[in-house]
Parts: sequence; C-alpha cells; structure tokens
Amino acid sequence: MLTNNTLEVYQKENLIFHSKSRWLAPLFELEEFLNKKKNSKDNLKIVDKIIGVGAAILIVKNDYDNIYTNLITKNALLILNKHTKKIEYKKLISALECEQNYSIENLNILKEFKKLKKRYDDEYCIS
Repeated sequence: MLTNNTLEVYQKENLIFHSKSRWLAPLFELEEFLNKKKNSKDNLKIVDKIIGVGAAILIVKNDYDNIYTNLITKNALLILNKHTKKIEYKKLISALECEQNYSIENLNILKEFKKLKKRYDDEYCIS
C-alpha cells in the first residue's frame, strides 16, 4: 500500500481510488469521486500517508471508519479514536508544522470541526 500515492482507498480488497495530490486535496478528491460514482462507503479502507487534524476532520465528516496511516498527530488520533471504528498507524507525532498554533481544546480556527463536534456531542449526549 502507498507506493507513490498519498492516498489509496480500498473497497474490500480492491483499489478503487488513489491520489498523488498533497495536503487535504486527496480527501476532497475522494469525496468528489464517491459522490460522482455513487459508490457506497461500506467496506472502505482509507490509507493516507499523513493524517493531521484537518484530515481527521474530513475523515469524520465523510463517515470513513477504517483508517490506516503511516504518520498521525496526537490531536488527529484523539478525533479519530472518538469518531471512527478502526484506526491503525505506524508513527504518532505531537503535531505537524502547520498545526503548531492550535490544540484540540482550542480549535477556534476550525469552524467545521466545531459544527461537527457539536453534532456528535448532541447525538451522543457528550458534555
């Protein structure tokens, strides 16, 4: 898995999507691909090279629940552990350089996360 690709998606054992794009682009491309093809999200395995907070938010937003990554940040892991069924990773790091200015407790710059968090908190009565 993940030869020169930054993101690969398997349905059962078949590779159905891959991207060489960087940053969050592959997850947006995947969302567009699945919407166009009207593919089911059942039995998907998302294999992403690096997962930071932004990627974790998009993964949860799109209800992907079987995730593998080479590298994940602590805050991304907190998000995914709370909202996905399965997360596997090779290496855990404190933060990506672009994440240095915020923490999971102070995500004012991430309006989408706040909406998503409120939805899940309301749904699961989490305070």
